[in-house]
Amino acid sequence: DEKTDLESLYGVCPEKVAVIPAGVDTDIFYPVPKLEARLSLGLPDKETIMYAGRVDPIKGLDILLDAFKILNGTRDVHLVLVGGSLSGDHELDALRERSKQLGILEKITFTGSVSQSELSCYYSAADVFVLPSHYESFGLVALEAMACGTPVVASRVGGIPSFVDDGETGYLIRWRSAESFASKIEMLLENVDLKNCMSETARMKANTMDWSTVAEDVAHYYCKLARCSELATAI
Repeated sequence: DEKTDLESLYGVCPEKVAVIPAGVDTDIFYPVPKLEARLSLGLPDKETIMYAGRVDPIKGLDILLDAFKILNGTRDVHLVLVGGSLSGDHELDALRERSKQLGILEKITFTGSVSQSELSCYYSAADVFVLPSHYESFGLVALEAMACGTPVVASRVGGIPSFVDDGETGYLIRWRSAESFASKIEMLLENVDLKNCMSETARMKANTMDWSTVAEDVAHYYCKLARCSELATAI
């Protein structure tokens, strides 16, 4: 999307734009046995969905709460929201109040911000990672979740479709409605074989996007530019 914008808005020649995506640190983000992760974090051992990121209206957390309300009507599920501050955060307080109004507050764990080492455990503890954003530049948290073997259900926005393969490593939702998210989340929770298959595929896809691979891609591109420059000078 950004490459297209550069070409259309600034008239940049397509041959002069290369796209190298962000990467994930697979030394930090890797699968931890689900029960072990839940016990270490003090989470209940039940179907778990998770969000991590800024607590901001642009992240679509109202959609997530409404989707969780739908799921909670038929399943014994738990929601983990990672991000924000547990004190003095007006957005997080508003989410708590909204959760109370929906009757789901007792089914949600609000963690506030956590360290990256803890974050890996949270991803592993979840059955599904949900990112219902209205906008994302890249969506690195979704890639981190995939590296931990957790399928992703996310909005089809920004850079997310560049690494979340719809129907293979998770699901991309075109319409940001609670019903659409709830339907895909439930599909994964209901079909263990499907979830396990997507989990493994997601992990393998993320491992092809580790930082060493990204660094090699950048180095190769600079070498290509250097050779082109030497050739132009020689001519």
